[in-house]
Amino acid sequence: MNERKVIVIDAKPVITNNIFEANKRKKRVCAYARVSTNTLDQINSYNAQIDEYTKRIKNNPDWEFKGLYADEGLSGTSYKNRTEFNKMINDARKNLIDLILVKSVSRFSRNTVDALSIIRELRSLSVEVFFEKENMSSLDSKIDFHLTIFSSIAQEESRNISENVKWGIRKRYQEGKVKINTKRFLGYDKDDKGKLIVNPSEATTVQDIFTYYILGYSYKEIGERLEVEGRLNGAGISAFSPAAIMRILKNEKYMGDVLLQKTVTVDYLTHKAIKNNGHAPQYYIKNNHPPIINRELFENVQHMISIRHKENTNTRYARKYPLSGIVHCSDCGRVLNRNHYKLAGENKRVVLTCKNSYTNKKSCKMQPIDNEALELLCNKVLNKLGFFDESVVNNLINEFSSGLKDDELYKQIVIKETLIKEIEIEINNLIELRVSNKDNYNDEYLIKSYNTKNEAINQLNSEISLIKTDVANATTKKARLVHMRDVLNGENILFRDVLLEFTKKIIQISPTEVVFVMGDFELSKEEFEPLIPKLLNSPVLNAGEVYIESLDIKMKYQVTKYDEGMLVI
Repeated sequence: MNERKVIVIDAKPVITNNIFEANKRKKRVCAYARVSTNTLDQINSYNAQIDEYTKRIKNNPDWEFKGLYADEGLSGTSYKNRTEFNKMINDARKNLIDLILVKSVSRFSRNTVDALSIIRELRSLSVEVFFEKENMSSLDSKIDFHLTIFSSIAQEESRNISENVKWGIRKRYQEGKVKINTKRFLGYDKDDKGKLIVNPSEATTVQDIFTYYILGYSYKEIGERLEVEGRLNGAGISAFSPAAIMRILKNEKYMGDVLLQKTVTVDYLTHKAIKNNGHAPQYYIKNNHPPIINRELFENVQHMISIRHKENTNTRYARKYPLSGIVHCSDCGRVLNRNHYKLAGENKRVVLTCKNSYTNKKSCKMQPIDNEALELLCNKVLNKLGFFDESVVNNLINEFSSGLKDDELYKQIVIKETLIKEIEIEINNLIELRVSNKDNYNDEYLIKSYNTKNEAINQLNSEISLIKTDVANATTKKARLVHMRDVLNGENILFRDVLLEFTKKIIQISPTEVVFVMGDFELSKEEFEPLIPKLLNSPVLNAGEVYIESLDIKMKYQVTKYDEGMLVI
């Protein structure tokens, strides 16, 4: 048997044009610089890095200068928002760079995971990174170990800086020191001392937003109206999204207060801010600056927002058209919805019909009613009954104001809130008594007393909520009447505002006849539907016939009134 031998075959480099060109050409070199803040010292360091690297690369005869990538005022804990850094990595992937010069590991990345993954990718692309302070090259076989140590130190340094910054911010909050950016803050500017001052022209827009909301406008409708009027937002452009309107209505700064630390950054690496739901303490400063909206109105609006949020989206607060949600069919009782009809030989027209209800399907023989004809009928009946007469509106305001005792309602709220605080003190005393002695742990009297007092607090909170609802409704009604008086001139009116004061519901009897139902009531469509037969047989306060000349239609109407309790459902 022949002896087993191992023969070594020496490697022979394959000479290609690419390798020849690579050896022949100069090394393509760039540099990366970064500073995390815009302080004067950092900016000077940033500029010095740029100058030094540019000169050094250009003065080296074996190097070809491929540019300098620099990020100013950005953290190194993440590379996602570092535009120049990402551009440099993409250029390396395109085989445009051979060597990257960096001052130190901390300038390259303060995130250990990011640093290792990027270095390994660049190494696979034959791109070298040289860290001058640490005197390390990414091509060194020991780089991963050393890089882990150095980047971990940089990462821990970032964590310490983050904690120190948070401590400083909270310290300022505790001392009541507030910094508010007014560049996009509608309604306010800053004086020479940095204090908030009211911007009169912008404040008018803010006040109108609150007024329109009280009048029943939705967020979207408020924004659309402001844009039509050419109003400008905090950024100086005529754009008001529903979300922006909602933020303005909920912003406590408009009543002169400030809530600090609404958001928190829970991860110093990602810098992602989240809503502060108990993650960190908050600080509330009352009367920090001049208000634009008085406190009572602001609190009423907050209560109205919570009520409307619970309401079905089909309520009149979310309506875009004047008649939406208030016209019912006398036959099936359903709310009429808008639809577009085009019969043979007719132009396309908008009608109100009960037949396209997808959630409440019933058989009904009622024919649609023309939307434009009904709107014009409402307008003419309002004129006929004197609702466009300013003296009539003034009388309504006086009558309503004389019956409105909002001061007494506010006093009731204060009394009940005081009772709640007293009961809470009693509950705390019970808890202390129970935990002070082990024999009290299962004491039935203490447990029963605690439950009774807790139920009393819940009852008082329910009563406060009802009172606040009454105050909000009263504020809404008074605001509508005052606003109606200010805008009515017989031609240019806020049609829906006026209509809702004149009639709460309309019942369609036929395509050319309706019943207007007046009264101070708020009923949902489900609550109103069973009342329709009785309302059709109730006393008629006014009736007549109106000719709609533009459409060549005769419309008949009746006016009746519903008072809660007058009819039994």
